Amino acid sequence: MGGVLVVVVLALIAGAIQAVRVHDVYGGWGLWPGANSPRIPFHGRDYVRDDGASPVPAGAVVLGSAPGNGTILSSPPDAGYARTVLYVRYPNGTVTVYVLSGGP
Repeated sequence: MGGVLVVVVLALIAGAIQAVRVHDVYGGWGLWPGANSPRIPFHGRDYVRDDGASPVPAGAVVLGSAPGNGTILSSPPDAGYARTVLYVRYPNGTVTVYVLSGGP
């Protein structure tokens, strides 16, 4: 009985640690990041979800993947400048806009 209790307590601690890690990186609570997270990291920068709807610009390029099977897209950057807006397209067709948070 005592061994089962120890296993349960350790599982709860591991779950809590994972939830805190997900929150630190993506801004949402859960054991893994979900689609439409409040924040996504990309190339060492944080981008926060923008509630405004905006279509993906023509000529957008695929940059990578996001939690929830999303595809990260953005317009081609100007040479030497950071991308300030990212678009995440999910398999169901919805698009979430993320804007650069903070400075250099």
